[in-house]
Amino acid sequence: LYYPPLLATLGGGTTSASGDAVLDQALASAAAGDLPGALAALEAVPVTERGTSHELARAGLLLNVGQAAQAREVIDGVLAREPNAALALALRAAIEVVQNQRDAALADAERAVAAGDNAATRLALSYAQQAAFRLEAARATLEAAAAAHPDDALVQARLAELALMRGDHRAARAAAGRAEALAPGLGRAQ
Repeated sequence: LYYPPLLATLGGGTTSASGDAVLDQALASAAAGDLPGALAALEAVPVTERGTSHELARAGLLLNVGQAAQAREVIDGVLAREPNAALALALRAAIEVVQNQRDAALADAERAVAAGDNAATRLALSYAQQAAFRLEAARATLEAAAAAHPDDALVQARLAELALMRGDHRAARAAAGRAEALAPGLGRAQ
């Protein structure tokens, strides 16, 4: 199954500057297409030294390689410690969308946006809204995300997808062009 990426740093779009050398190197490896290397770097950090950012990057990478069960364990662990961790809720919503758990996906995505309105949570909400056949709501969510985060290539790529679904080829080309300009290495922008 395909789990859509929510973070451009995991999809090859941009790089991270978290200040955590291991995390930044892992995300750079992921952006360069070395997902096994990125996972290995994150998993080499002792469990007692892993922070939420490490764990959520690891969960995102696990989803990128289709390891939903392992990702879900990581996400559930984060949510047990931090019930309102926005990215954890967004990642769980992405899993629920793919597993056709539409109501749970929508609830988690809405909680994610409420806990931390950012590009990743808005992307998750747009997928959940689409899964619930709320296409206009998904479009509006992405337009708000694009206005708030104009430099996020995944948001632009997702806008292109929805424009294609509506048959709006001009808007799709424009959004895809913005995504490619923002992140030429992002596969979703191609």
